[in-house]
Amino acid sequence: MRSILVSLLLFLVAALLIAGGLRLRATYQEEAREVQPPPPGVQVRYRPLNSPDDIEVLTGDRVPAVTYTGRVSLADLPVQEKKQKFFALMLPAVLLAKQDLADLRDEVRRIDALDEPTVEERRWLEGMRERYRADDTATLLRRLQDHPNSVVLAQAALESGWGTSRFFREGNNVFGVWSFDENEPRMAAGEMRGDRRIYVKKYRSVLGSIEDYFVTIGRGPYTDFRAARLETDDPLELIDHLHRYSELGEEYVRRLALTIRSNDLHRFDDYRLDPGFIAQRGS
Repeated sequence: MRSILVSLLLFLVAALLIAGGLRLRATYQEEAREVQPPPPGVQVRYRPLNSPDDIEVLTGDRVPAVTYTGRVSLADLPVQEKKQKFFALMLPAVLLAKQDLADLRDEVRRIDALDEPTVEERRWLEGMRERYRADDTATLLRRLQDHPNSVVLAQAALESGWGTSRFFREGNNVFGVWSFDENEPRMAAGEMRGDRRIYVKKYRSVLGSIEDYFVTIGRGPYTDFRAARLETDDPLELIDHLHRYSELGEEYVRRLALTIRSNDLHRFDDYRLDPGFIAQRGS
């Protein structure tokens, strides 16, 4: 009997260690996904974010490559200041995420053109296809495209309540992205779907949330939107294809259009990363 108890105890200890290891590995994987290395050739400044005062004001259409770590609420700011801080917080991360997508497209094309890619290159390309649910390279490249800053900012404003939602304040979750993996950082939402609890993802930074948004758009049920962004960069035409992003459907599209027009978000479509932060490749 004693030997059976000892064996059972050892089994339970081993099981706990394995479970702990899986949770730890999942945490490392989540951190690796969120805190991506800077896009090749871009010199990124990481800045702690403790209050809205830490957000650098945008001074022109060339945006510094800065991303913020930490969490903040914009809820107590006057409306116009809130919006200015929101754009200044979001736009650098949007441009960094778009630069990352451009670099990924370049790398996909480079490997695809090789006669004899290495094992590591083949595995990387297969992993990208799997992540974006693409059967071939042409489909992958379409799913790695980006779209106008105004569309991203309008969705970010609506989904986060201009930086005031609980998901944003506590989890840097700009777009209300749900979580279906209990091993990733997440938080419970205040609503249910039937008898099922809803969870949303938590991110270490706004940049992590925006990168995940582009993945969601790239592989989610937004086929018409992905096709349209290859044909036009008019934000008001593109948002017609985002009715599936929200349960509001066509009302969501109407609100996006109102947000773009009333805040003149078109002006941000020509904003780019400051060339001073972009190093020459190979230097």
